[in-house]
Amino acid sequence: QEIMAAGTLESEITDSMHADSALWNSASFENSYVSLLNWISARKNYLDRVFGTEASVADGAYTITTCNGKSYVGGIGNIELENSSSTNYQIFDIAKNPDGYYSLKNAGTGKYLDVYGGSTAAGANIWSYPGNGTYAQQWKIMDNGDGTYTFLNRICGMAMDAACGNISAGTNIQIYSSNGTNAQ
Repeated sequence: QEIMAAGTLESEITDSMHADSALWNSASFENSYVSLLNWISARKNYLDRVFGTEASVADGAYTITTCNGKSYVGGIGNIELENSSSTNYQIFDIAKNPDGYYSLKNAGTGKYLDVYGGSTAAGANIWSYPGNGTYAQQWKIMDNGDGTYTFLNRICGMAMDAACGNISAGTNIQIYSSNGTNAQ
């Protein structure tokens, strides 16, 4: 890092303030403001993909697949991507709780999708665990606007994610920062 003498820093701050003042008082301010609004508008589509809008999902039995529909979320203990086997271990009873979060109960085991140990760390494992009502078992379902959904865990706000972005069978399911990729 560079260290400046106090007089040099004060001079730079004063020069910056004069430049900002000139911008606010110039005709180019309106163009800058319009450019900023255009930039924000252009980012909206990206932000909608990353954060989505909250979906309203009817209670019922669902399968959760990758975006290409070739791998299914499932498992008896650990949750991972699997080839379709038409078993109850790949079916989840999704129910909306009174507070707006959803619980995802594995139809084959009767256990819930849960962030292991209630961890808030990126890469924490998702597994099946007996129902206990904790935030580790509660999810927001976000509509990405393109026919896909992202599941955000209540304990940390991170997304259900296929590890390392791999969407093939055998890939572990974890939580990770929402990033709008096909792994989520």
